[in-house]
Amino acid sequence: MTSSADDAEVINAEDVVPIEPPVSRVTEADNKGDVRRLDRQLDRTLYLVVKSEDGWVFPADVIPKDQNLHQSAKRTLDEAAGVNMNTWVVGRVPVAHVVTQPVIKDDGTVEKKGQKTFFLKGRIMAGQADLGGNRFGYSDFKWLTREELEKELTPEYFHSVRNMMADR
Repeated sequence: MTSSADDAEVINAEDVVPIEPPVSRVTEADNKGDVRRLDRQLDRTLYLVVKSEDGWVFPADVIPKDQNLHQSAKRTLDEAAGVNMNTWVVGRVPVAHVVTQPVIKDDGTVEKKGQKTFFLKGRIMAGQADLGGNRFGYSDFKWLTREELEKELTPEYFHSVRNMMADR
């Protein structure tokens, strides 16, 4: 038996290679709802969030005077989620920022200072987050889609960062 290629070349049956169907984009992590694995929602962008005493947030730290924003972002990611992730901080310009207002007690004293948090885009090429020994007190992590983030983050926080995220 023979077959024809698209260009009408005759191909012997023993030379025809069967085409395998594509692998499913739904993984075991999707089926189990495991939000701590990166091999889920393969057609979507996932974002790393960590659980702090204030709830779910993106990893953050104060920028020391001897570091620029780009260096500080890489250091913070390493200190928060461990060095077992091969990451790349994409740019040197923030893609979003959050401004928190100071918390003032009834007596007029400041309980918590206001602050600005700048966000840089990063990519993970390999590895996984490991919060063991992080100095920030983060107790858990998740890899979430934009829609999942909207459910986990406070409305004010999500509103401040929503425009930096991909639609898919």
